[in-house]
Amino acid sequence: MCFRAPPNRGGMAPRNGTGYIGLDQWLALNQPQSAAMADNLVSGINAQGQKAESLLGEAGEYLQHGIDGASLNYNDEDFAGNNGLLRAEDAAKNAKATVDAGWQGPTSLEGIKPYEMGRGVATNAGQQANLAGDFYGRQALLSKEYGKGGGYSPGSQRLDSALAGAAGGDKIDAAKSQWGNLLGKFDAANTAANASAKAAEQRNKDVAKQYADNAAAMQRRHGED
Repeated sequence: MCFRAPPNRGGMAPRNGTGYIGLDQWLALNQPQSAAMADNLVSGINAQGQKAESLLGEAGEYLQHGIDGASLNYNDEDFAGNNGLLRAEDAAKNAKATVDAGWQGPTSLEGIKPYEMGRGVATNAGQQANLAGDFYGRQALLSKEYGKGGGYSPGSQRLDSALAGAAGGDKIDAAKSQWGNLLGKFDAANTAANASAKAAEQRNKDVAKQYADNAAAMQRRHGED
Protein backbone atom coordinates (compact mmCIF):
# COMPACT_ATOMS: atom_id res chain seq x y z
CA MET A 1 0.00 0.00 0.00
CA CYS A 2 1.54 3.35 -1.01
CA PHE A 3 1.44 6.14 1.54
CA ARG A 4 1.80 9.83 0.94
CA ALA A 5 5.35 10.81 1.77
CA PRO A 6 5.77 12.72 5.01
CA PRO A 7 7.85 15.86 5.39
CA ASN A 8 11.56 15.08 5.24
CA ARG A 9 12.39 11.49 6.20
CA GLY A 10 9.38 9.72 7.69
CA GLY A 11 9.02 6.54 9.62
CA MET A 12 11.61 7.41 12.24
CA ALA A 13 11.02 8.47 15.81
CA PRO A 14 10.45 12.22 16.20
CA ARG A 15 13.49 14.25 17.13
CA ASN A 16 13.20 17.82 18.21
CA GLY A 17 14.37 20.19 15.51
CA THR A 18 15.13 17.47 12.95
CA GLY A 19 11.86 17.42 11.05
CA TYR A 20 11.45 13.65 11.48
CA ILE A 21 7.90 12.50 12.20
CA GLY A 22 6.62 9.57 14.26
CA LEU A 23 4.02 6.88 13.73
CA ASP A 24 1.18 8.97 15.15
CA GLN A 25 1.94 11.68 12.60
CA TRP A 26 2.27 9.06 9.86
CA LEU A 27 -1.19 7.80 10.77
CA ALA A 28 -2.66 11.28 10.78
CA LEU A 29 -1.23 11.98 7.34
CA ASN A 30 -2.38 8.66 5.92
CA GLN A 31 -5.60 8.00 7.86
CA PRO A 32 -7.80 7.38 4.77
CA GLN A 33 -5.29 4.97 3.23
CA SER A 34 -4.66 3.18 6.52
CA ALA A 35 -8.38 2.80 7.22
CA ALA A 36 -9.01 1.54 3.69
CA MET A 37 -6.22 -1.01 4.06
CA ALA A 38 -7.67 -2.28 7.35
CA ASP A 39 -11.18 -2.35 5.88
CA ASN A 40 -9.92 -4.39 2.94
CA LEU A 41 -8.42 -6.99 5.27
CA VAL A 42 -11.52 -7.20 7.45
CA SER A 43 -13.99 -7.29 4.55
CA GLY A 44 -12.16 -10.26 3.04
CA ILE A 45 -12.25 -12.12 6.33
CA ASN A 46 -15.91 -11.28 6.89
CA ALA A 47 -16.83 -12.48 3.42
CA GLN A 48 -15.16 -15.84 4.04
CA GLY A 49 -16.77 -16.21 7.45
CA GLN A 50 -20.22 -15.44 6.08
CA LYS A 51 -19.71 -17.90 3.23
CA ALA A 52 -18.70 -20.61 5.69
CA GLU A 53 -21.79 -19.99 7.81
CA SER A 54 -24.00 -20.11 4.72
CA LEU A 55 -22.53 -23.47 3.73
CA LEU A 56 -23.05 -24.76 7.26
CA GLY A 57 -26.70 -23.73 7.02
CA GLU A 58 -27.08 -25.60 3.73
CA ALA A 59 -25.53 -28.70 5.28
CA GLY A 60 -27.92 -28.48 8.21
CA GLU A 61 -30.92 -28.33 5.89
CA TYR A 62 -29.62 -31.33 3.95
CA LEU A 63 -29.15 -33.27 7.18
CA GLN A 64 -32.65 -32.45 8.42
CA HIS A 65 -34.16 -33.51 5.10
CA GLY A 66 -32.39 -36.85 5.41
CA ILE A 67 -33.51 -37.33 9.00
CA ASP A 68 -37.10 -36.49 8.11
CA GLY A 69 -37.01 -38.96 5.23
CA ALA A 70 -35.83 -41.80 7.46
CA SER A 71 -38.19 -41.04 10.36
CA LEU A 72 -41.39 -42.91 11.18
CA ASN A 73 -44.50 -40.88 11.94
CA TYR A 74 -47.37 -42.32 13.94
CA ASN A 75 -50.76 -41.93 12.25
CA ASP A 76 -54.06 -42.64 14.00
CA GLU A 77 -55.72 -43.23 10.63
CA ASP A 78 -53.84 -46.52 10.39
CA PHE A 79 -56.30 -47.87 12.99
CA ALA A 80 -59.54 -46.44 11.57
CA GLY A 81 -62.29 -47.86 9.40
CA ASN A 82 -63.70 -51.31 8.88
CA ASN A 83 -60.28 -52.76 8.09
CA GLY A 84 -58.66 -51.05 11.05
CA LEU A 85 -57.20 -54.24 12.52
CA LEU A 86 -55.60 -55.33 9.26
CA ARG A 87 -54.23 -51.84 8.69
CA ALA A 88 -52.91 -51.69 12.24
CA GLU A 89 -51.16 -55.05 11.84
CA ASP A 90 -49.60 -53.94 8.54
CA ALA A 91 -48.49 -50.64 10.04
CA ALA A 92 -46.91 -52.42 13.01
CA LYS A 93 -45.17 -54.90 10.69
CA ASN A 94 -43.79 -52.15 8.47
CA ALA A 95 -42.62 -50.09 11.42
CA LYS A 96 -40.84 -53.10 12.92
CA ALA A 97 -39.14 -53.81 9.59
CA THR A 98 -37.93 -50.21 9.42
CA VAL A 99 -36.44 -50.39 12.90
CA ASP A 100 -34.95 -53.85 12.37
CA ALA A 101 -33.16 -52.59 9.24
CA GLY A 102 -31.29 -50.08 11.37
CA TRP A 103 -31.15 -46.32 11.03
CA GLN A 104 -31.05 -45.41 7.35
CA GLY A 105 -30.72 -41.64 7.70
CA PRO A 106 -27.59 -39.49 8.09
CA THR A 107 -25.72 -39.74 11.37
CA SER A 108 -23.61 -36.59 11.13
CA LEU A 109 -22.72 -33.66 8.90
CA GLU A 110 -19.48 -35.30 7.82
CA GLY A 111 -19.50 -36.28 4.18
CA ILE A 112 -22.18 -33.72 3.30
CA LYS A 113 -20.61 -31.59 0.57
CA PRO A 114 -21.57 -28.10 1.86
CA TYR A 115 -20.27 -29.06 5.30
CA GLU A 116 -16.91 -30.23 3.99
CA MET A 117 -16.60 -27.17 1.76
CA GLY A 118 -17.62 -24.92 4.64
CA ARG A 119 -14.98 -26.41 6.93
CA GLY A 120 -12.30 -25.47 4.44
CA VAL A 121 -13.59 -21.91 4.16
CA ALA A 122 -13.98 -21.67 7.94
CA THR A 123 -10.41 -22.84 8.48
CA ASN A 124 -9.10 -20.15 6.17
CA ALA A 125 -11.32 -17.45 7.66
CA GLY A 126 -10.26 -18.36 11.19
CA GLN A 127 -6.58 -18.38 10.30
CA GLN A 128 -6.78 -15.00 8.61
CA ALA A 129 -8.82 -13.48 11.45
CA ASN A 130 -6.22 -14.58 13.98
CA LEU A 131 -3.36 -13.39 11.78
CA ALA A 132 -4.99 -9.99 11.31
CA GLY A 133 -5.10 -9.54 15.07
CA ASP A 134 -1.34 -10.00 15.38
CA PHE A 135 1.27 -7.50 14.19
CA TYR A 136 3.43 -10.03 12.33
CA GLY A 137 0.45 -12.01 11.14
CA ARG A 138 -1.08 -8.84 9.72
CA GLN A 139 2.24 -8.10 8.03
CA ALA A 140 2.12 -11.52 6.36
CA LEU A 141 -1.43 -10.88 5.12
CA LEU A 142 -0.47 -7.47 3.74
CA SER A 143 2.56 -8.93 2.00
CA LYS A 144 0.35 -11.53 0.33
CA GLU A 145 -2.26 -8.93 -0.64
CA TYR A 146 -0.04 -6.11 -1.89
CA GLY A 147 3.31 -7.73 -2.61
CA LYS A 148 2.43 -9.63 -5.76
CA GLY A 149 4.17 -7.17 -8.07
CA GLY A 150 7.32 -6.88 -6.01
CA GLY A 151 8.82 -3.74 -4.53
CA TYR A 152 7.00 -4.11 -1.23
CA SER A 153 9.84 -4.12 1.27
CA PRO A 154 9.69 -5.74 4.73
CA GLY A 155 10.08 -2.28 6.24
CA SER A 156 7.04 -1.00 4.36
CA GLN A 157 5.12 -4.10 5.37
CA ARG A 158 5.91 -3.54 9.04
CA LEU A 159 4.90 0.10 8.82
CA ASP A 160 1.68 -0.77 7.02
CA SER A 161 0.90 -3.43 9.63
CA ALA A 162 1.25 -0.84 12.38
CA LEU A 163 -0.83 1.71 10.51
CA ALA A 164 -3.59 -0.76 9.63
CA GLY A 165 -3.71 -1.97 13.22
CA ALA A 166 -3.95 1.58 14.54
CA ALA A 167 -6.56 2.67 12.02
CA GLY A 168 -8.77 -0.42 12.11
CA GLY A 169 -7.99 -2.07 15.42
CA ASP A 170 -11.61 -2.28 16.59
CA LYS A 171 -12.80 -3.83 13.34
CA ILE A 172 -9.88 -6.26 13.30
CA ASP A 173 -10.59 -7.29 16.90
CA ALA A 174 -14.27 -7.77 16.06
CA ALA A 175 -13.40 -9.99 13.09
CA LYS A 176 -11.03 -12.04 15.23
CA SER A 177 -13.68 -12.45 17.90
CA GLN A 178 -16.35 -13.46 15.38
CA TRP A 179 -14.38 -15.75 13.09
CA GLY A 180 -11.23 -16.76 14.97
CA ASN A 181 -12.79 -19.99 16.25
CA LEU A 182 -15.30 -20.52 13.45
CA LEU A 183 -14.15 -24.10 12.99
CA GLY A 184 -15.34 -24.79 16.53
CA LYS A 185 -18.84 -23.83 15.42
CA PHE A 186 -18.66 -26.49 12.73
CA ASP A 187 -17.51 -29.10 15.24
CA ALA A 188 -20.36 -28.15 17.61
CA ALA A 189 -22.89 -28.37 14.76
CA ASN A 190 -21.62 -31.83 13.86
CA THR A 191 -21.94 -32.98 17.46
CA ALA A 192 -25.52 -31.66 17.53
CA ALA A 193 -26.25 -33.41 14.23
CA ASN A 194 -25.09 -36.72 15.65
CA ALA A 195 -27.35 -36.22 18.68
CA SER A 196 -30.31 -35.38 16.42
CA ALA A 197 -29.78 -38.55 14.38
CA LYS A 198 -29.65 -40.69 17.53
CA ALA A 199 -32.81 -39.02 18.84
CA ALA A 200 -34.59 -39.70 15.53
CA GLU A 201 -33.50 -43.34 15.63
CA GLN A 202 -34.92 -43.67 19.14
CA ARG A 203 -38.18 -42.01 18.04
CA ASN A 204 -38.49 -44.64 15.31
CA LYS A 205 -38.22 -47.36 17.95
CA ASP A 206 -40.83 -45.60 20.07
CA VAL A 207 -43.21 -45.26 17.12
CA ALA A 208 -42.74 -48.92 16.19
CA LYS A 209 -43.54 -49.93 19.76
CA GLN A 210 -46.61 -47.70 19.76
CA TYR A 211 -47.86 -49.33 16.57
CA ALA A 212 -47.18 -52.80 17.97
CA ASP A 213 -48.93 -52.07 21.27
CA ASN A 214 -51.98 -50.57 19.58
CA ALA A 215 -52.22 -53.42 17.08
CA ALA A 216 -52.04 -55.92 19.94
CA ALA A 217 -54.78 -54.05 21.81
CA MET A 218 -57.01 -54.10 18.73
CA GLN A 219 -56.39 -57.82 18.33
CA ARG A 220 -57.49 -58.43 21.92
CA ARG A 221 -60.62 -56.33 21.45
CA HIS A 222 -61.36 -58.13 18.19
CA GLY A 223 -61.03 -61.48 19.98
CA GLU A 224 -63.35 -60.38 22.72
CA ASP A 225 -65.96 -59.42 20.16
